[in-house]
Amino acid sequence: MLPPKKADLLSRGGSLIFDLGEETVGYLFIKYRAEREQTLTVSYGEHLRNGHVARLIHDRDFSVTYTAKTGENEFVNPMRRLAGRYLEVEAEYPEELEGAVITLCPVKLPVRRKKRDFASDTDRRIHDTAVKTLECCMHEHYEDCPWREQALYTMDSRNQMLCGYDAFYGYAFQRHSLRLIAQSLRDDGLLAICAPGDSPIEIPFFSLVYPIQIFEYTERTGDRSVLDFAGPVIRRIMQTFAGAVDETGLIPAFPSPCWNFYEWTDGSDSIGDLTGCRDMRLRYDLILNCMYIYALGFCGRLFGTETDCSAMKEAVRRTFYIPEDGLFRMSTVDGRYSVLGNALAMLCGLGDSRLPERLVSGKNMIPVSLSMVTFLYDALLAADGRYSDFVLADIRRKCGKMLDAGATTFWETELGAEDFGGAGSLCHGWSALAVHYFVRLGAV
Repeated sequence: MLPPKKADLLSRGGSLIFDLGEETVGYLFIKYRAEREQTLTVSYGEHLRNGHVARLIHDRDFSVTYTAKTGENEFVNPMRRLAGRYLEVEAEYPEELEGAVITLCPVKLPVRRKKRDFASDTDRRIHDTAVKTLECCMHEHYEDCPWREQALYTMDSRNQMLCGYDAFYGYAFQRHSLRLIAQSLRDDGLLAICAPGDSPIEIPFFSLVYPIQIFEYTERTGDRSVLDFAGPVIRRIMQTFAGAVDETGLIPAFPSPCWNFYEWTDGSDSIGDLTGCRDMRLRYDLILNCMYIYALGFCGRLFGTETDCSAMKEAVRRTFYIPEDGLFRMSTVDGRYSVLGNALAMLCGLGDSRLPERLVSGKNMIPVSLSMVTFLYDALLAADGRYSDFVLADIRRKCGKMLDAGATTFWETELGAEDFGGAGSLCHGWSALAVHYFVRLGAV
């Protein structure tokens, strides 16, 4: 825990609003002399809406209360981390808060940054903001975001680990989080939505990310001892998916309580609910089946085995490919095209020579989100190294837009705080991909 961060008082009236100057993660700190006992309500947020911190968003309440005693008060709560840029304080007797110190004591995982030099100041700002985003999402384990959830997901943490290898020295934190994920394996052979956690919800797609994470860890570290705990988990996960392949040669969408989520875009966030398909066994999704094929390739490289996927690839082509458009449809109940689905098809060796350019143009396709854009980048780079210019330009465009809007960390989605009905996170670990691709593509 660091000393209390300086916070500027922006307004005084019915409430006091303090600005910490940037996204900050830490413990609430209050210091002032009270003339009488009173209750303070401290709301925390990453932005101001109509001049105030958005305390109540749907069923969430982003506030804490503190009962001040008469006399000197100096309080810090090391049992709960808050995050944001702004604190708004409502008090029974606000006039008594003259000179009060109300802020956060920053809490940071002790990491050693790798020094990077950039020819472009813009690239340096993007890189440094991405690294700060990562740091704000690392405490007991990787967190998707420090403000709203503080949860460890496989998909989110895969992006964070990829970037972490290039941002920081050491690998212990990655290994620790990978072990936590392994311990979340459920009896049905899928990973829990978060680790640790007791939610009944599972995201099958996210379970397929785990073997990719483990492979990338072993490649970057040379540490194969991780397979002692991860190997059996990966085998169980892949057996679960193999057992789900039906007579069509494909894996149908999973039934409740599984959440057939892929990304935060139209048709891919909760597609079963959107289509009204009551029996998930009647619906087949391009992304899920391609991701299974893709993950099998990483398993083969991990364990020195090879799985013949030719029959499943043919089933994918037969079921989803639309020859006249040269694209793969999203699912058997949704004929639209998504960039993510077609990028994964390409990573599986499907599609023709026209597909990379179609992905670059994105015409008549649902765009890929910040969380999943890594699959687009990897598909293009695997097809032709000349797409490195597109990847770097795309990163600069998206990140630059956020920086121009005043971001001090990178957002959950390109819509920022207004997404999810006003609950969008302005600091999300999965959006730090600039670190990885800047290093990988020689922009440093």
